[in-house]
Amino acid sequence: MKTTPTVETLVLRTSDRSGTIEALLARLVEEGTLTLSDAVEVREKMDRRHAMGPPTLGKGLAVPHARHGSVSDYVIRLALLKRPNTDWDAIDGEPIDIVLLVLGPMETVRGQLPFFERLYHRFANGLGERLRQCATTEELDRVLWDEDDRGP
Repeated sequence: MKTTPTVETLVLRTSDRSGTIEALLARLVEEGTLTLSDAVEVREKMDRRHAMGPPTLGKGLAVPHARHGSVSDYVIRLALLKRPNTDWDAIDGEPIDIVLLVLGPMETVRGQLPFFERLYHRFANGLGERLRQCATTEELDRVLWDEDDRGP
């Protein structure tokens, strides 16, 4: 059974939270992961979650997330924002420049927790700073999956 979700990296030039989420969801529609109506449902779920409390972890990182019946495994899109967004209501007041969109299945996928724990640990230990130095998706991928850092 697969225990590591597929992570795609993107460099975006969106200027606000809404545009960033729309761009990430549009990418999922473009690649066939979501239908347009699924993307609308996911967006509504993410907006409802944001209304309960912003999905930010501090230090410029936001993790909008939702579960949806159209996916059977976790789907993750990591975006480096070339224009930091200031409207995420970040817990530390800092602009958001790294967004990790997480779309999960309705049922929990066994074996995924270590992946997310490792990813969180890497962000806590400077991964965000290394990602901010990247200019291309190739560089983002190289840093994200750095063997010395054992990848997410």
